[in-house]
Amino acid sequence: ARRLRETKRALANSSVEVLDVELIRLTPTFDIHQFDALLDVSAEIGARHLIAQGSDSQLDRVIEHFGQLCDAAAKRNLTADIEFVTWTETADLTRAAQIVSGARRDNAGLLIDTLHFSRSNCDLQELEKLPRSWFNYAQVCDAPAEPPATRDELIHAARNERLFLGAGGLDVRGILHALPPDIPYSLEIPNAALAKQIGLAEFARVTLRTAQQFLHSRGSSPSA
Repeated sequence: ARRLRETKRALANSSVEVLDVELIRLTPTFDIHQFDALLDVSAEIGARHLIAQGSDSQLDRVIEHFGQLCDAAAKRNLTADIEFVTWTETADLTRAAQIVSGARRDNAGLLIDTLHFSRSNCDLQELEKLPRSWFNYAQVCDAPAEPPATRDELIHAARNERLFLGAGGLDVRGILHALPPDIPYSLEIPNAALAKQIGLAEFARVTLRTAQQFLHSRGSSPSA
């Protein structure tokens, strides 16, 4: 309760707003009521989107659980956005799209993370074909073009070794151009070693500055 009060006070005293909250995993034993508190707090701090992952190999069950999450989120004016992650049961764009399509909820979204999109070898043309209304925002970062060799290395790199925009070899521009032009970009760039070296405040400043430079260069227009 104290941390919630501090967070709300900090938000009220700044121009910062809460874009999204994470993470709800749609496991085989998923129970929507276990997340009532998370959903309530998300609404209380003014969040707009809630990230979910399909952590279940049975597609019909994931779709059913995702629909339940969408319904609960809609009551709090939230969207529920499926994120596909290379090492999970929902590992690529195709399966994530099946979940969103199957749920048939107006507030169901599909979250694209440029790292996971690249690591999953997804197709830009397939991305362009999907309904534009599915995309509420995107998580953006750069990384080496060559992916790590093992699952453990993939997880470690995603959680600790992402790169500033323009510092790696991902086709970030191609991915963003395949998405709606007016959605917000969330800078998802954890880099534990660099953050420890220069401090969190400076890390945040560099993250924002390099993103602005990247998005303004070569005719690319930033969405947020």
